[in-house]
Amino acid sequence: MILDIHQLTRRFGNVTANDSVSLQVRAGQLSGLLGHNGAGKTTLVSQIVGLLRPDSGSLHVAGIDAIRRPALARRAVALQTQSTASLDGLTPRLAITLAARLRGLSARDSRAASARLLEELDLGPWADRAARPEGGGLSGGVRRLTTLAMALAAPVPLLVLDEPTNDVVAARRRLLWSALRRRADDVGTAVL
Repeated sequence: MILDIHQLTRRFGNVTANDSVSLQVRAGQLSGLLGHNGAGKTTLVSQIVGLLRPDSGSLHVAGIDAIRRPALARRAVALQTQSTASLDGLTPRLAITLAARLRGLSARDSRAASARLLEELDLGPWADRAARPEGGGLSGGVRRLTTLAMALAAPVPLLVLDEPTNDVVAARRRLLWSALRRRADDVGTAVL
């Protein structure tokens, strides 16, 4: 099991954001987490990646106890957050390459991963266009796909995406879902 959550609970004062959540995601499985705004989805994601500590329950990522060893578990997860990461001053090519380097790929492998992802997600026309403050230079959809490519830059057992299709046009959404399906089928990445 790549993601194994059992009876996870997280409270903020009198508000229970996650109430005894149990969930399992196997290698190669794509799973969706659905709920209305404020249902606790982002809180759950924050616990999975070690940004929040649960009040009770257990959480394992790739066999690692993510509550006791959050830094180690975090290495097994790539995250695309709900809000788009700031790319100001970066081109998609450079942002993807840097993400791959941070994940431990060599300079050559990082450049190759970036080139593959730019082609796979049809980001070529914007590959070398720098993002500017307040949305300039790159559209919201291109920024969103760039942050997805950053999460895909190096293989990990678990890929967590928080609202991955926000701002992405329909034609590129198909590319996004195909890219995720390929990772699940080809290397066994679990996707939440």
